[in-house]
Amino acid sequence: MLQKLFFQPGINKQITATAAEGQWIDCDNVRFRYGVPEKIGGWDQLGADKLTGAVRAIHHFLDSNGVKYAALGSNKILYVYSGGTYYDIHPIKTTFTETSCFTTSSSSATVTITFSSGHGMQPGDIIRTSSVTISGSTFTSSDFDDQRFEVITVPTPTTITITMGETEQSGPITTSGSATIEYYEPVGPSQQVSGRGFGTGLFGGTVKGPATTTLSSGINAAVTDIPLTSSASFPTSGEIRVDSEDISFAANDTSTNILSGGAREVNGTTLIVAVLQLQIFLNTWHGVKPQVKTLLLILDYGSLTTMEQN
Repeated sequence: MLQKLFFQPGINKQITATAAEGQWIDCDNVRFRYGVPEKIGGWDQLGADKLTGAVRAIHHFLDSNGVKYAALGSNKILYVYSGGTYYDIHPIKTTFTETSCFTTSSSSATVTITFSSGHGMQPGDIIRTSSVTISGSTFTSSDFDDQRFEVITVPTPTTITITMGETEQSGPITTSGSATIEYYEPVGPSQQVSGRGFGTGLFGGTVKGPATTTLSSGINAAVTDIPLTSSASFPTSGEIRVDSEDISFAANDTSTNILSGGAREVNGTTLIVAVLQLQIFLNTWHGVKPQVKTLLLILDYGSLTTMEQN
């Protein structure tokens, strides 16, 4: 008579096989689903194409006709997969049409591409070449047409190097041939770069230092219009520090370099009598015209800096 056997789900490695009555003691590539062992499924390659870069995100969606798509973003190129085919939909930053652009070296797979103006590329960037004409080289137009290449080096602002799948056995050639070169929009590194969190810098990692300048003429205790040598790097409103006093301003006239509309003795600071009087006092005390130093300290985003003008 047949009798149904019941086994507890999971693997018990803590006891012997004899003691583990009604339990599983070992397995390989098995998971338990609803209390029953099930073989873990494997992976099949999706499509025959090889993708450029390391894929970091996948987004699935349907179009209005119900066609399924998968958008795959690598650190190099943005793809869309549908119906067994990968489509390159990466945005193009710049398109160059160049002549006399290819240079090769004997027994080398390196090709130098020369641009008529600055290209702005960095090592690791991606380009796609098309409409290529080339002669006198092992490499033919079919080696370049509708092909993507990674920028290996940037010898000069107007040249880059790429690597071919074979070496130059003819030629070599120097600044020969023509091509249309599409420069892919750069994405980012394939590996995560450590950071220190948010700071007071601008977006893109640029850190803007405090704005500094000097007084263009003396001020006394009554004025609220502050004449600067240059106010171009100052915001439309804010606070500055002259000597030991904080002074606010509500307007910045960059044509006259005057900060105005503010108040004196801001933030509990002490009113300075006059920078000009200080200079005169130093002149009288020494009996000769001394080397005068005018101090202007500028507050910007909580930072404090001092500048001396001799």
